[in-house]
Amino acid sequence: SKPSPNPQLTLFTDDLNERLDTKALPAEESKLLAPELWRYRHAFSLGHFAAQLGRDEEATAALAKKRGDIGDSAKFPVLSRFLSAEESLRPLRYLPDVLRF
Repeated sequence: SKPSPNPQLTLFTDDLNERLDTKALPAEESKLLAPELWRYRHAFSLGHFAAQLGRDEEATAALAKKRGDIGDSAKFPVLSRFLSAEESLRPLRYLPDVLRF
């Protein structure tokens, strides 16, 4: 794509496409353009979170393998383990009611 003659339009479209690091903008420009105001964010879901964590861990593991590192390369091993077993752990939420009975 060709560069836009309007720098504000370029910032806006880059922000929409999430190619712009809005935190790197100068404070005055950030106040003027308010780029975070227009950024769309998907609603949080456990499935999307787990998928993103899995992708991040795969990338981390591939990098560790490339460097020859041995061992657990997971950034968040406890969270990863919990999410992998989360579905089978769901019924545990009823345990306090069962014990009270």
